[in-house]
Amino acid sequence: MKKIQYTLVALSLVITQCTSSPEDKKSLQSDSHSPKVTSSTLLPRILYTDIDPTISVKGRSQAEIKDLLYQMYEVDQRYRDSLLNQNRPGRDRFYSQRMGACDAANRILLDKIIEEVGWPTISQFGEKGADAAWLIVWHARNDKHYLAKYLDLMQQAAERKEMDSTNFHWVKERVEWQARQQ
Repeated sequence: MKKIQYTLVALSLVITQCTSSPEDKKSLQSDSHSPKVTSSTLLPRILYTDIDPTISVKGRSQAEIKDLLYQMYEVDQRYRDSLLNQNRPGRDRFYSQRMGACDAANRILLDKIIEEVGWPTISQFGEKGADAAWLIVWHARNDKHYLAKYLDLMQQAAERKEMDSTNFHWVKERVEWQARQQ
């Protein structure tokens, strides 16, 4: 089944590349540390990700979603760690490309999780699960719309001590800063 999904994604990639506007192609050159994810930019990136963003979270148990959040956390950190630890010429582009693809896939999965169960909290998914959700949003900090998308949910979680309040404040300050820049 997974092979069929990846084949469909690859086929979609070919079609998208043939029909993409010049603006869509420019958006592929966005900051690799916080890629802007659109339907046009996701397909090329999905081929480089270590996590399948097409999986469904509907009907999954809390334990299964917790496992998925832990996997998302590991994927989020994998290439960032590699960039810090493997400072070899030529590898930075590879790690940055992989990191951007994993960030895009994680954002899709996080959206699905939040739609299904709300903001991932410490009591539901553990500290690592809650941190995974925050990291995914934080790594989209150059996309002001995505960064602000879950601000209210994060504030509620922070007030209930269901997420690290420092992490929430970083997001809040970044959203406020971006609003002042307009």
